[in-house]
Amino acid sequence: MPANFSLSSFLGRPSLRLPVKPLSCNHHVGRLGCATAAGTLYIASAGGLSRLRHRTHRSVTRAKGSSEFGAPQRRVTDSLLVLNAVMFAAQLLTKQGLTAWGAKHNVSIANGQLWRLITPTFLHGNIVHLVLNGAALNSLGPLVETVSGRSRFLAVYTVAAVAGVTASYLGSPHLSLGSSGAIFGIGGALAVFCYRHKEFFGSGGDAVLKSLGQNLAMNVVYGLVAPNIDNWAHMGGLLGGAVAAYLLGPRIVKSRQPGSRQPVFIDKPPVGLFRTQPRGSFSST
Repeated sequence: MPANFSLSSFLGRPSLRLPVKPLSCNHHVGRLGCATAAGTLYIASAGGLSRLRHRTHRSVTRAKGSSEFGAPQRRVTDSLLVLNAVMFAAQLLTKQGLTAWGAKHNVSIANGQLWRLITPTFLHGNIVHLVLNGAALNSLGPLVETVSGRSRFLAVYTVAAVAGVTASYLGSPHLSLGSSGAIFGIGGALAVFCYRHKEFFGSGGDAVLKSLGQNLAMNVVYGLVAPNIDNWAHMGGLLGGAVAAYLLGPRIVKSRQPGSRQPVFIDKPPVGLFRTQPRGSFSST
C-alpha cells in the first residue's frame, strides 16, 4: 500500500493528499489515529448486553444459534459486515480511488455530491479500523435486529449513518469516513428500546442503559482528548438512531381484548411503517 494517495482527480484540489493510515471513526485529515471509540463503547457494554440477551431469550422467540454468523435473525447485520469487508477490499484494489470518491468531503457535498452523506459509512481507513467497527456491529447488531426486525433495523442504521455524516458535515471541516456513527446509532436505538420496556427487562435493561451511559461519557472525553476522533459524527449518529428508534419502534404495549383476562401485546410506535406483531410471550418484572 502506498504511503499516501492523491485526491486531485476526484476533488479538484491538486495540493490535497491524504495519508492512507487510519482515517479513524470518521476522522480528520492530518490528525490520524486508531479507531477505537465504537469498539470500546460497545465491547465494554458486554455484561449488560449478556443480561439483556438472557431476558430477551425469554421474551422474544429466538431459534437456536441465532447469534451465530449466518443465522436468519441477523441477516442484515451479516450483510453489513460483508459489505464493509467488500468495500474495504475495493478501496485497496482501486488504490484508494474508491476512498477519494466516497469519503466525506465538505466542498464536494456542497457542490452536489450528496452520495457522500452515506458512502463514508461503508469505507474504512485500515484493517484495524474495519475490525474494531466490525466487532462493535457484531456485538450490538444481532440483538437490535432481533427485537426490531430486519426492515426496521436497516432503516434505523441508515438514518443513523446519514445523521452522523450530516452532523460531521455541519460541524467539522475535515475529511472523514467510517461506520462508527451508524454503530453509535444502533447503541442509541438499543437505549431507547431498553428504556421503553423497563417493565419487561428489569435489571438487564437497566444494566445496558447504565453501561451505555458510562461508556458514552468515556468516549466523549476520549474524543475531546484525541484529535483524530470526529465526535460530530458519533453524536449525530447516536441522536439519529435514537430518534429513528423512538419514531419507528418497536414499542410494545399491553392491551386487553373485550371479555378476556389475558393481556395482548401489540407493537404501537408513533410511526407504524415497520410495525410487526410481537413474537413470543412477555411479562412484567
